[in-house]
Amino acid sequence: MERNHLNFKTCLFIFGFLLCRLVINSFAQNSAQEDYGAQLYRAQLGHDIPRIHQLLKAQRGEAINFIESLLDSGIVKQARGDISEGQVDCILAKDLANHYQDVFSDGFYVSKANRFNKLNETDLEIKSQIIQSKTACKNDFYRGNFRGALERYRSALDLARRISDIDEEAALLGNIGACHFYLGDFDTALEFYHKSLDILKKIGDKRRIGNRLGNIASVYNDKSDYATAISYYTQAIEIRQELNDRRGLAADYNNLGMVREEIGEYQLAVKHYRSALDLNREIDNIRGTGKNLANLANVQINLGNYPEALEIYEEALAIRREQGDRKGEGNDLGNIGIIYLSLGDYPRAGQYFREALSIHRELGYQEGEAYQLGRLAEMYTYQGEYARAIQSYQEAARIHSEMGHIHGEAHWLDALGEVYLVMGDHERAMETLQTSLDKHRQIGDRSGEASALAKIGNAHLKTGNN
Repeated sequence: MERNHLNFKTCLFIFGFLLCRLVINSFAQNSAQEDYGAQLYRAQLGHDIPRIHQLLKAQRGEAINFIESLLDSGIVKQARGDISEGQVDCILAKDLANHYQDVFSDGFYVSKANRFNKLNETDLEIKSQIIQSKTACKNDFYRGNFRGALERYRSALDLARRISDIDEEAALLGNIGACHFYLGDFDTALEFYHKSLDILKKIGDKRRIGNRLGNIASVYNDKSDYATAISYYTQAIEIRQELNDRRGLAADYNNLGMVREEIGEYQLAVKHYRSALDLNREIDNIRGTGKNLANLANVQINLGNYPEALEIYEEALAIRREQGDRKGEGNDLGNIGIIYLSLGDYPRAGQYFREALSIHRELGYQEGEAYQLGRLAEMYTYQGEYARAIQSYQEAARIHSEMGHIHGEAHWLDALGEVYLVMGDHERAMETLQTSLDKHRQIGDRSGEASALAKIGNAHLKTGNN
């Protein structure tokens, strides 16, 4: 027999708030289909348990996101003084968590809601600071300011530990791991990801366990340990499928496709990219769709199918521009430049690289800026403009050095060393490649280390030092 989750007095208490929200939602809809959150509101207001359960089963992943968003908004509202409205959000979240437990026999969100409800006034304020700080961190991430994000996340972690907020501690450890990952410090990233994973398993947060498994897989992919990466992505996908987390599943299929592409299994890569594309189109994730299209185009470049790659990139670029995704637009312009570079059309390649560089500089997206400079440097090398190539590679290496992105810096130093070799400046080539080798070893990048050693060997052969 099912529990009566909301009693009559509670229904009266929240009736006014829900009625207003539903009216607003009805005006906000641009299609015949009502917003998922509004549907849940309406079902809760009518105490329509069969409908609530139907909605939960249909979109389990979205239900999880909705419960968590209600809990966060309830905390922020109460902390800023909107006590009644904040309490309504928390009540709704707790009620949905109870229904979620009934449907899926998973009590994690009930326990999480109970932990939130135990926060005192001081804790609420600190919790609100953490939530808002994480929003600022996302902005730093978008701009490629990973060091700035790292400092904010560390401060937020201290706050979470002060109020014994185990949910935020697990999430923030993962965020800190992501900062180290994007800074190229893979071993430290793994350390924080595993600390986070241990806590997530302890509290039973399946969705974030899936996230963390995917994060760990990405590190192993960048460390060129592809078998381990595939193993972790496979585990993550199993959890996504269990939770019907279509957005997360699309992300993992996309990332698994990148591993397959990296090891030359192009047909499997295409299969995974198309699975991700289908899911993102199904949930109307336009940005994810653009990313999947771009990756499908990358495969076509690797296969030498440049016209098809260009056609797909143009489709992805149109989506980026329609969505106002300037960062993605810059990425796609740079990738189109690679096609023209491969075709030997240097003027058009340079045009696209410079346009991409301008966008990334405008956004303050340093990661993208470094990559566009590196592409320009590669083009200058092909054209025999070695002075310009050296300048661009040095600037790309400097940007990654200032970011603390050791992996990226080592990559550009590798390329710079090769330019010196082509020029016959063997002394500077050896010095640059040795620095690159040291950095690859610093972060445990075995693939990069092997590449640098091969280039150093080549330099010795050219100088006659056997």
